[in-house]
Amino acid sequence: MTTRRHDAHVHITPVDERGTTNLPDYLAQRDAAGIDMAAIVTPSTLGWNNDISFDAASVDPERFRVIARVDLLADDGVEATRAVLERGAVGLRVTLMGEPDVSWLNDGRIDEAAMLLVTSGAVIEFHAAPEHLAAVGRFAERFPRARVLIDHMGRPDVAAGADATSFRGFLELGALPNVHAKSPNSSFFSRAGHPFSDLIPFYERALDVFGAERLLWASDWPLCVRDAPFGASVEPLETVLGGTDDADGELIRRGNFERLFGVTR
Repeated sequence: MTTRRHDAHVHITPVDERGTTNLPDYLAQRDAAGIDMAAIVTPSTLGWNNDISFDAASVDPERFRVIARVDLLADDGVEATRAVLERGAVGLRVTLMGEPDVSWLNDGRIDEAAMLLVTSGAVIEFHAAPEHLAAVGRFAERFPRARVLIDHMGRPDVAAGADATSFRGFLELGALPNVHAKSPNSSFFSRAGHPFSDLIPFYERALDVFGAERLLWASDWPLCVRDAPFGASVEPLETVLGGTDDADGELIRRGNFERLFGVTR
């Protein structure tokens, strides 16, 4: 029987000029891949428009959650944050990729919006390159009640190895109890290809440092199906977990998703 799990990271995006999205493809694939619930993350390619994410979630609200994007530096950043929370977003994705200066994370400019997210219990998710992780750590220290979530385990350089300085920067965030992490897109970050065994040392190190209670499995669908079927994206994680249904496996596959995103069984 297929092990059931929740997916902390999928993207629903347009596929043509008429506004048709890839949602039907996702719905056709999720059950065979063993997915019960998923967090729809608005990608940066859609700018600050979260309508596609919310519209997709409304098709099956029991099985979807939305992580939205907001321009926190805009004059209406706080109001926009409040608006997506009122629409039902369980978190906000902050994209730092390509940003040469992220001083705004810690200089007070987004603190009001951050406090709104903290008091609402929403997740603050960072898509960050390794050079941004120290600033994310300072943010997490300044807001110890924030539910901070790191995409792709900090984007590891698999060719450099799990002992590389860049990955150690991610592991150092494990000292902050409010920081959690999503697993990396197997197809994108692996250099060996399916079954993505070169990712196993990164999972092992992350599990040692963060513990099972702060790691979430995430596919990054549809980008994860570049080299293998949807269900194959979980294989390096299952290798580390040994395919067992013990408490640690339950947390990473389902429990942490439910706790962070407000799911009650």
